[in-house]
Amino acid sequence: MITYISGKIIEAGPNYLVIETNGIGYKIFSDSKSIKIGKKLELFTYHHITENRQELYGFSDKNKLKFFELLLSVNGVGPKMALAIMTQILPDQIKEAITNNDSSVLTSVSGVGKKVGLKIILELKSKLDKLENFSFEAISSNQELFDTLKSMGYSANQISTQISKIPKELVKVEEKIMWAIKALGKNN
Repeated sequence: MITYISGKIIEAGPNYLVIETNGIGYKIFSDSKSIKIGKKLELFTYHHITENRQELYGFSDKNKLKFFELLLSVNGVGPKMALAIMTQILPDQIKEAITNNDSSVLTSVSGVGKKVGLKIILELKSKLDKLENFSFEAISSNQELFDTLKSMGYSANQISTQISKIPKELVKVEEKIMWAIKALGKNN
C-alpha cells in the first residue's frame, strides 16, 4: 500500500496531479487547489485497488485522509464521490448537515442522490459518535495552520505529527502556529 508520497508536481488537472518521485510519476486524485507545476508536494494517500485498476487519492494532512476514509465506509460511496464531497462542501457544512439531518447539502454534489445523502447522514452520525478524536473543525482550522507551517519549510509528516499534539486549550490559529513552531524547533 502506498500511504505517503513526496515529490515534484509535473502535471496538474482539474481533480488530479502527477507527482514525480525517484523517476516515477504517480497520478493522484486530490482536493489540492493551489497547485504549481514544479512545486514540491507531500501527500498522505489512500491506495484504492479494484480488480481492474489502482488509484491514489492524496491529502495534505491526516485529518483529511481520515475523513475521506470515513466517507468511504458508507455503503454506496466510492472514492470519486467522497473526493467530490470533500472538494465541494466545507467540513463545517457537512457536520451541520449531519447534525440537522439535512441531505440537501450533500445532494448538491453531482452524483450524490437523495438516497445516498440520507445514508451518509445516518451512517456517519453513528460513526462520529464513536470517534472521540475526530473533528470536522480540525480539518478546517488546521488547514490554515498546515499551509502556514508548510510555507515555512516544514514537511507534511512533521506538521501532521505536531498538529495532533497541540493542546486543546489553544483555540486561535495564531496560538497553534506559535506552539507548533516552538515544538518543531525543539525536535530539530
